[in-house]
Amino acid sequence: MGASAALPMTAYQPRRTELLGVEARAGWKIKVIGISASNELPSGAERAAALVAAECVLPQPALTRTRCGTGFVIVHRGAEALWVLVCWWELDILYHQVLRAPLGTTDLQAVPAGGPTACVWELLAIDRERRKWVAAVLQHPGSPDLDGYLAETFTASPRHSADRGSMSRLAQMPQHGGAQDTPGSLPEPGPSGSRRSASSPADVIRLFSEHVNSGNVEEIMGLYEPGATYVSASGEHLRDGQIRENFQRLTMLAPQMSGEMVGVVVTGDIALLKNRWEFCAQHPDSAPARNGGISALVLRRRSDGSWGILIDDPWGAGRQS
Repeated sequence: MGASAALPMTAYQPRRTELLGVEARAGWKIKVIGISASNELPSGAERAAALVAAECVLPQPALTRTRCGTGFVIVHRGAEALWVLVCWWELDILYHQVLRAPLGTTDLQAVPAGGPTACVWELLAIDRERRKWVAAVLQHPGSPDLDGYLAETFTASPRHSADRGSMSRLAQMPQHGGAQDTPGSLPEPGPSGSRRSASSPADVIRLFSEHVNSGNVEEIMGLYEPGATYVSASGEHLRDGQIRENFQRLTMLAPQMSGEMVGVVVTGDIALLKNRWEFCAQHPDSAPARNGGISALVLRRRSDGSWGILIDDPWGAGRQS
């Protein structure tokens, strides 16, 4: 068999891919994923245009028997055009609409039926979302973890290829199936186990509440980075041993805490997270004390892919400067 004719393209290279944040639009919560043929991610204007387009494309109502009001938007500044993929989940089906604008503009127009579906760089991001949707939602239909799905990150760069497993949590997953798995392959996510590390920003909130409720100070401290800062109710900055003493006093009151992530912005290995929390503790000589608020946390991704707390201000959203 003779050699094939050369393809009219340059050799494949990975492209920078990043979760740019989570947006609430028209009743939907959507992850915004940026891809770039250069090292510069899509601009604010390009992202804004993509979100406006998404509001027009996403079906209404956002919440139905088969829709959870959850999806993602890929904003891809390619070599020849700006591409936007508006994607949303209905149970185990992904729907999407492709839009295109000439490079250097934000004049997005729907790609007609029969046009392109996705390129190899977009397919990589779509596959990542599919895997997380299966693990966080489809495997737990009775209690889907939508916050966990929305918080999961995806990062790749030309120097650190996502094709070789640099996709946040998936890179840390063990291989399954023995000899049938090929080196570097990404396994299908299995049922959630009993891991105590926070594999996503949402896991930090879930585990923190669990550890406070069980009174496990060591597990609480394990969520904090060395040298982390905890801002007390009075505004004092606590560190290391001071944080431990704070939680030792707290857990003596047999507290019960719940938390709900209400916003997250991820850039690389840093995440800014807002958490709505409620707290009830039983003081020995008084009625139960209740408190609550919206905290501000700065998280950092560790070398093993888990997340740790770098700054924790439980009253951050409402604190007076």
